[in-house]
Amino acid sequence: MTGAAPTIALPGPGGSGNGPIRAAVTGWGYAVPEERLTNADLAARGIDTTDAWILERTGIRERRIVGPGETAASPVQAGRAAVASAGISPADLSLVIVATCTPEQPLPETSAFVADEREG
Repeated sequence: MTGAAPTIALPGPGGSGNGPIRAAVTGWGYAVPEERLTNADLAARGIDTTDAWILERTGIRERRIVGPGETAASPVQAGRAAVASAGISPADLSLVIVATCTPEQPLPETSAFVADEREG
């Protein structure tokens, strides 16, 4: 990457700030579930639609379906790819953030499962 990292000023006592914190994206990764649900699959299930109708209105050709136990597995896979892309070790991470609207369970958070798998 080139250029300066974004700067975030954190407020300190009295709102004065503790100084800049720099952050940069130095690696990235992604993971997608294997199971696919296409527009044709929806039509075959008896839904009154066609691939062309959905594609014309939404641009969607297929959806990926997460199976049981995969909610935490996908970000673990993506995180490992990001760590490898950045050329660092999982031990170098000090924070893991995961956002999902489909957690395996309410507590503990999915990020706890992902962080627990850093070394695996």
